[in-house]
Amino acid sequence: TTYVCKGTEIAFDLANTTSTVNFDAYVASTRDEKVPDTVVSVQGGTKYSNFDTDSSIMYSYTVQTPEDAVNTIQQYCGRVQGGDLKWTFDNATEDTNYVVIPGLRSAIDNYSSNLVSVQGANETTNPDTPTNPETPDTPTNPDTPVSQSGQVCTFPYTGSFFAVTGNTSTSKGSATYNGTTYTTVLKMESSTKVEFTTTASATLTIVFSSSDNANCKIDGTKKTADANRVITITLEAGSHTITKGDTANIAYISIQ
Repeated sequence: TTYVCKGTEIAFDLANTTSTVNFDAYVASTRDEKVPDTVVSVQGGTKYSNFDTDSSIMYSYTVQTPEDAVNTIQQYCGRVQGGDLKWTFDNATEDTNYVVIPGLRSAIDNYSSNLVSVQGANETTNPDTPTNPETPDTPTNPDTPVSQSGQVCTFPYTGSFFAVTGNTSTSKGSATYNGTTYTTVLKMESSTKVEFTTTASATLTIVFSSSDNANCKIDGTKKTADANRVITITLEAGSHTITKGDTANIAYISIQ
């Protein structure tokens, strides 16, 4: 059975299924059946235009199954083919994950669109002359990382150079460094990590709060802070990770 919606209301009178004036839906037995002119809407007495059975005005289409319709929507909704930034979530873990996903954050931070032009947008010359798709504006190189010069990470971190995974606290002591006191710290737990990439030799500084130990692992090697609860170490160019050594709390990180 095919249901053809008519009007904006569905108001069946189940006690009088033969009436032509007191309902706003019509049950058609075939796809091509026309709604008779005698059938009008409850509100306004409007007749159905039967546009969907008029080949001169109705666009052509192929009816899909619900499953195929879902796939089509997921493929074409938004940017064509789903856009050029793609990411597959691991639902088994991400459904309960409330922290930043480092890989996804890095992909977003380094994303550069391949879109050449949008027709009609900011047209100041001949609108019939499109931008040459073979000579697009030079995009930002997505492989070029954010400059490492003077990068500072305090918490909560809102920048893009460091990818921080972990929980913060305001009750795990504080740290004063270069005249500034930091009261929100990153708790170094088993799942905590801070990831970043240097393009040249650089100096890493880590300042620990007054609570718990003052050590961590840098690229898998445990490092202990000095008497001022500060670690200063030189890193070579490459990818680096800060993880838990013993229970500790980091208040400040910088790359110079």
